[in-house]
Amino acid sequence: MLTADTLGPLLFFATALLLLALCSRQLSLSVQEVAYLLFGRSEDMAMVTLFLIFLPGIILHEASHWVMAKLVGLKTGRFRVWPEKKKDRLGLGSVTVQDGGPLRNTLVGMAPLIVGTLVLAWIGGQVLTAGQLGALLTGGDWLDALAVLLRALTTADGLLWAYLCFTVGNI
Repeated sequence: MLTADTLGPLLFFATALLLLALCSRQLSLSVQEVAYLLFGRSEDMAMVTLFLIFLPGIILHEASHWVMAKLVGLKTGRFRVWPEKKKDRLGLGSVTVQDGGPLRNTLVGMAPLIVGTLVLAWIGGQVLTAGQLGALLTGGDWLDALAVLLRALTTADGLLWAYLCFTVGNI
């Protein structure tokens, strides 16, 4: 049951998800536009560039659907990880899954959100020191938090982990 105490955070969460979705879409369109201009106004090169930039996230996304479908006992078919024009949108991958009814279809559909969230939480907690960052930000220590973040990013593989967060978070 919704109470006044839970309604505020729920509305904040829903608003944040909506804003993130809009920002992710705008980011995707901007990357395509830059690639389009860089490669002599070639739509195909813009599409392939976007695909290559987001490839790790695409693979995780489609694999999440596939694994969840297998876990809930559904048959899977075609597994595609390659860009494809679909009328007015761009498909970067897909998995064909047998219809399993509302519950199993929901689980298969939500799999990338669940897996992506777990991956981002693990990278944030283990690699990018999110707990320490959160404590510093909560305490108002903005400069110390920035120093911790920069230290995490400048480790040997810090930028790679940040790139993986970027690709997983935007697919």
